[in-house]
Amino acid sequence: MLRQRLTRFAVAARIAYAERGLAGGSRYIGRALHRKFNLLLQHEAAKRERTALRAALAQARAVAPDGTTQIALLISGGIGDQIVIARLMRDIHAQAGPVNFHIFVARPAITKWVFSNVPGFLGAYCDSLFHLVYTDYQMALRANSVLLTYAEQLHWNELTGNRRMAELAFTLICNRREVDDYVEPHPYRDGDLAREIVRAGRSRRDYLHHLAGISYGGDRLDVPRAPEIRARMGLEGRAYVTVHNGFDTDFVVTGARATKCYPYFGAVVSRMRAARPDLLFVQVGTITSDPIAECDLRLIQQTSLPEVAALIEGAALHLDNEGGLVHLAAALGTRAAVVFGPTPSAYFGYSGNINIAPPVCGDCWWSTRSWMDKCPQGYEAPLCMTMQAPGDVAARALTGLAMVPADAAQRVGVLRAAE
Repeated sequence: MLRQRLTRFAVAARIAYAERGLAGGSRYIGRALHRKFNLLLQHEAAKRERTALRAALAQARAVAPDGTTQIALLISGGIGDQIVIARLMRDIHAQAGPVNFHIFVARPAITKWVFSNVPGFLGAYCDSLFHLVYTDYQMALRANSVLLTYAEQLHWNELTGNRRMAELAFTLICNRREVDDYVEPHPYRDGDLAREIVRAGRSRRDYLHHLAGISYGGDRLDVPRAPEIRARMGLEGRAYVTVHNGFDTDFVVTGARATKCYPYFGAVVSRMRAARPDLLFVQVGTITSDPIAECDLRLIQQTSLPEVAALIEGAALHLDNEGGLVHLAAALGTRAAVVFGPTPSAYFGYSGNINIAPPVCGDCWWSTRSWMDKCPQGYEAPLCMTMQAPGDVAARALTGLAMVPADAAQRVGVLRAAE
């Protein structure tokens, strides 16, 4: 894992130097080292956890009901990808379980939050451990844009005790040829794969389910929330909109913002407030977000994930560019108005959302390795975002607001009753 990360870093640095010159390349290296150096050290140190992990697996097997399948799950991606995969594991447990699974991932702390309420989840570990222990499990899975199993590792003699899980393994092996061309180049051909998925009538939400032969159990996902933040911020009983304009912190960009980030949310908020003066606007996000002066509350880097989830759950609408918090909003039952640019709305969009497609260009996701950093068409600023008029975005977002109760407290009560 460390060697692969260093190889990707070297390739990305060469591209940054080639496309941005000495200054851009140096900025990339500086930012990447700042964000990821400690992560690399943590992953090497994590290999020492192998003995403890094997003991935990043995204990889980000892107390598991008969027929429980033990799974090692290697995943990648940000919060949105993990929410998609959490729904998959929820549905595997419901339809082919019981299962227990350990997850191996770059940032275990985030994963523990996303999966904490998924049945069968036993814990998350650094992905450096995966190839040291995966043969100890009855099944090993790898999930990102595709889902595959390690056929040579499967413990068929144990899987036959659970006919449905054996069928799932066989289905994944059969469907491997459908995704074979995209496995090794991941993520660099994910854009081509997304177009194939959309042509087949599927999307990011349910494609992994298709590969596993599992029915999709819906967008909702139970994640831990900290609802007390709404009272602390004076939002109880108030109608408010959450706003986010950042991107995945694992991406490193040399410019002012990532190509998929909409730059005019301040103007959108101003227009929405003029039409709906009763609304409050609450900005959430991390280090990749730019402050939006027009918002009433700016909570960048001031909230935990459970607090962000509670804020989005209580919102009348979530306003965002495409990203992980849009998946979180869908998991919580909150409608989102989403500005799309390089990433395809037909693939990532939720049918209940206001999905705002770009007026020009768009859908150039992974057409180049540096698509998040530099417009693949060569424009200094991506036209798919800069030509998206704030007035149009505000009008679409207001339409979305008209489709949900204006009273945030009423809306949360309805959601809780539904649960």
